Parts: sequence; C-alpha cells; structure tokens
Amino acid sequence: MSANSTNQSSPRQAGVLLRKRLEESGWSYDDGRGGLPAGGLVFYKCYPYTTLVGAAELGFDQERPTYKRRPARAPTAQWRAVRARSATG
Repeated sequence: MSANSTNQSSPRQAGVLLRKRLEESGWSYDDGRGGLPAGGLVFYKCYPYTTLVGAAELGFDQERPTYKRRPARAPTAQWRAVRARSATG
C-alpha cells in the first residue's frame, strides 16, 4: 500500500486496489498484532523506513536513510539528486 493510503480523496489508490484484489483471490490481511497467523495466504503492510532503521545490520545506526518526502527547506531540484543518490547507494 502506498504512503497515506487512508486518504480516500487521493488519486493514488493503488494500495487499496491491490488489497481488494488480494482479498478476492483468497488472501487475508493481518496487522500482526495477534502474532503469527495460523496459516493460509496472508499479507501485511510494511513500513520500509521503520524496518530499515530497526535493522542494525543495514548500518543506519549513525545516519538515518533519506525518506521519500522532500523536507520543506530543500529545493526540489536538490532533493531529487539526494533521493537518486540514496536509491543507488
């Protein structure tokens, strides 16, 4: 699902459509709060930033990864270059 996918007025609803199609195909959503599912086809929503920062072996203990939203103080042209570097690095 995409970031801010709960914003129903957003035209970016690919995550909502994906969930609907997965559920129609026999998959079920699990929020993970109840522990591991007993079985079957299960999908979860993943928050990549939280996952990256929480995995010490990825090396983000000194510097946090650049996330997808441009800080208000960063000019768009400069931000695109920063994101491009972080995506390949």
